[in-house]
Amino acid sequence: MSSHAEHRRIRVDHSALVCKKGCGYFGNPAWQGLCSKCWREDNQHARSKQVEEDRALAERLQREEEAAYASGQQRALSEASATHLGKAEEKRMSQKSRSVPTVKKFFGSSSKPTLGRDATAAQTKPDASGSLGPQPVVESDQATKHFIDFLKTLQKPGRDIFRQCHSFRHSVAYKKDLGAEELTESIQDFYQSLSDHLNTLYKGTPERVEVVMDEVEKYLTLHLYEQTFCPESSDDEVKDLAIQKRIRDLHWVTVQILCAPLNEEIPAVSDTVVKAITDIIEMDSRRVPRDKLRYITRCSKHIIHGVRRTKREAASADDFLPALIYVVLKANPPRLHSNIQYITRFSNPGRLMSGEDGYYFTNLCCAVAFIEKLDAESLNLSPEDFELYMSGQVSPDRLLGPGRSSPSSSSLRGGPGAEPAGAGAPQTRGRRDPDLPTGPGVQQEQSLHRPERDLIEWSDGMERSVQDVLEGLQLEPRSPETGSQPPSTIDSENADCEGLPPPLQPQTSTCPDRAEADPVPVQAQARVTAGERHLFSGEDIQLACSVPEDPLSGWRYQWFLNGVLVSSSEVYDLKDAQVLQTGGYTCLGEKDIDGWPYVMKSLPSDVLNVHVDGGWVLLQTPTEPLVIEEVLNLTCRVRDDPLLMEVTFYKGDVKNWKQKDKDLVFPRVSLEDQGSYWCKATWVQGYVYHSGQSLPASVTVLDKLTSPVLELEPGRTVVAEGSSMVLKCSTQLHAREQGHGIEYYYMKNGTRLGPASSRDTHTIQSAMKDDTGVYTCKVRVRALNLERWSNELKVEVKPRDRPKRR
Repeated sequence: MSSHAEHRRIRVDHSALVCKKGCGYFGNPAWQGLCSKCWREDNQHARSKQVEEDRALAERLQREEEAAYASGQQRALSEASATHLGKAEEKRMSQKSRSVPTVKKFFGSSSKPTLGRDATAAQTKPDASGSLGPQPVVESDQATKHFIDFLKTLQKPGRDIFRQCHSFRHSVAYKKDLGAEELTESIQDFYQSLSDHLNTLYKGTPERVEVVMDEVEKYLTLHLYEQTFCPESSDDEVKDLAIQKRIRDLHWVTVQILCAPLNEEIPAVSDTVVKAITDIIEMDSRRVPRDKLRYITRCSKHIIHGVRRTKREAASADDFLPALIYVVLKANPPRLHSNIQYITRFSNPGRLMSGEDGYYFTNLCCAVAFIEKLDAESLNLSPEDFELYMSGQVSPDRLLGPGRSSPSSSSLRGGPGAEPAGAGAPQTRGRRDPDLPTGPGVQQEQSLHRPERDLIEWSDGMERSVQDVLEGLQLEPRSPETGSQPPSTIDSENADCEGLPPPLQPQTSTCPDRAEADPVPVQAQARVTAGERHLFSGEDIQLACSVPEDPLSGWRYQWFLNGVLVSSSEVYDLKDAQVLQTGGYTCLGEKDIDGWPYVMKSLPSDVLNVHVDGGWVLLQTPTEPLVIEEVLNLTCRVRDDPLLMEVTFYKGDVKNWKQKDKDLVFPRVSLEDQGSYWCKATWVQGYVYHSGQSLPASVTVLDKLTSPVLELEPGRTVVAEGSSMVLKCSTQLHAREQGHGIEYYYMKNGTRLGPASSRDTHTIQSAMKDDTGVYTCKVRVRALNLERWSNELKVEVKPRDRPKRR
């Protein structure tokens, strides 16, 4: 980058990120640069002062009104004693007397709205769940269930907290006429009072207080989301549209103009930018402030990673903010202002004052403020250029000089306006002659002719570049000796067949004596492409068949259930599966071979066992045997996936695991874990508790290395003296571990007979009586750190029977 870029670079004033009162916490533009704590203190002070002034004003007006009323009444009585009042005068006096209670009602405590059972005429009650509008009932019910389960762990304090939160939630739901500020103050006051209570209750454990406050925030905001996000009394929606239009108008701002250290030509950096854009857009779909902050943090971390990959060094705050501005401009997140205000108003205030989430959120607020106030001076541009860019008449790459060009401006991919690769002309395009006239009129006239000139220059550059590439290649014609064989003719390939009679003259096939051998059948492969092999009745599963060795050669497929043909297609869909469709599925392929009078068939596939369960609970286990130290996943499913309250897993008849999650995971399975499993579940459906249990399902666990078996070939235990004795140590390494060497050790009476061997046999050429004893063998796989011992084998060497002398 040139000095232009360095001068134009966006700098971070770190004092703008922290509270203006110097308390050390992060500030927020929505709170006039203060943190939530200082803002609340100032706001409460201002409110109390305003309340006192309003009370004093009300009392003064009340005294004046009462004095006016008393003097008017006295004057009226004196006039009435002198003359008789008419009916019109009496009506005027009655209206005068009713004016005083009106003022009292306006300034008195009775001005507060009355809420409760008697307010049904003036207030519209929410639904039974306490939520307003079309809030998803399922999500709210799950939030309540999760909140209750969490509070159960707190025992008695948990009941207190739930009662307070439940009561506060319903009181807020009834107050439909609350403005955005009043609603914010109400919820923040509740957060503060509950936090003070928890700090007293859990003194010395702030982490526990933070966890409870997070759950309270989630419970309240999920139930009150329709009322709190973009309230009707606020102008959030108008500002959302304004900032979206502002970002669209700034579409021309590039990463080079902002001097953001993000080189998107690096694939890894481009991926991080895409992930950052995805996260900041995804923020709008979350309903809890903490979840929205989590996506802001994820977006920011992707940006920092991209900066680090570009610079090959740690990213600084001066690097991060311009990159964040660029991502916001490129993403144009939906309802950006509303999301920021929602987090500011209803998030747990402690989370925004410090920590990782607070820092990144403060930077996002600064980025949005910069975008709203961005002008020509911010980007070190002339006002004329800035207006041309904003109006869309000129693109920035047409007026920026070489010092401001992007790193890719000289590549062949640059398109019209890019400098051709390999061109020797000096890069003068885009520079302005100081002696030439300038101004919007001249610039606009030049910009009208520039695209045509750029297109011609780009075309010439492309032609020269391609010519240079062709001249650099040494292309030679392929000779018949090194190239492909010339096309063969029937006569040349069948010279030995010329003597055959005309009817037997082959036309397209080779001679019988040159015919290829019969094709060797291959095995078909059956697999599950959608769904689970253990499923409920009414669910779907899809099976597919293929011949891996030859998948594109016109195979026709057939599917069989327990040996009975059920389908003649490559893909077999079991829609709304029934219990009768349980069984073993196999498939095979067949096809016609040109020149052969029969149909070629593949070997049947291995059996795919599918179990369709007609009950309410099923246990899903691995469909294939596991090897020790692999992960075992057991899933206890309930039909229609209702809200689970409790799940118990059994092995055999023993209850081993009781939990609330449907998944049970064994990180490192062992041989002891194989066996028969079943589960029992309790769930809520239609506000009614239900319970059920699954059928047993087996789990098979295989050893990586089987225990060796030592035997004496050929299956005997007695050896004649002087004959050969062969010991065989039989073991097997699992197919998934093939490729590792096995070492064999042979022992007699505990003494090793020699060094390690790679052979599974040990031979004694001429057995002697001393070779009688107990033999064992040991196998070892060093790469897997596995070792197994065999059985004990007793061998007896007997002397040969000598012939009797005559």
